[in-house]
Amino acid sequence: MDRSFALTPGKRVLYLTKDPDLVRRQLAGTLTLTMNDVKAEDLLDDINTDAMTPAWVCFDFDPKDIAKNACVVARRDIPGKEGKQFDIPLDGAARHIDGLLREIQKNLFDRAKKFRDANMRTADTYDEFKRMIEEPGFIWAHWDGTRATEDRIQEETKATIRVIPFDGPKEPGKCMVTGQPSERRVVFARAY
Repeated sequence: MDRSFALTPGKRVLYLTKDPDLVRRQLAGTLTLTMNDVKAEDLLDDINTDAMTPAWVCFDFDPKDIAKNACVVARRDIPGKEGKQFDIPLDGAARHIDGLLREIQKNLFDRAKKFRDANMRTADTYDEFKRMIEEPGFIWAHWDGTRATEDRIQEETKATIRVIPFDGPKEPGKCMVTGQPSERRVVFARAY
């Protein structure tokens, strides 16, 4: 059986063998293995891809998949088997992965926006603010725009201003701490 496949010129495959010396020699460039040099049972099968590939998409090149000129793509935003896609042809993998990364980005954005929206609250008084800040989330509140008030809020509650929405709606009011005029609400939160 022919166990060969084509790589981009100048590229090579790193075979993660159970023999650490073979891996070291491959990394050092003193050993070049081919599929004919290894058997499936010689390869590691319990690799922690989280430690090796800090990315949103991981690839699994099993010898059986390579023989089919295919790979397995695993999404890290969907854990387990549900996030894996099998038999992705290598010649279309880049296009497939590009679409997948765009979908993952949209999913992460939508998830963050949903979390943000579900955890936004509004405080009109400083006492109300101090109660609300004990729970994770974001609080809209009026602030007089001074550094002294901002420092006082941080010292007393450990909360800091996260967003001053200059292009957002102006909602004149009074600072929750000093009672001084405020042009708009700002977003406060604690670091957790």
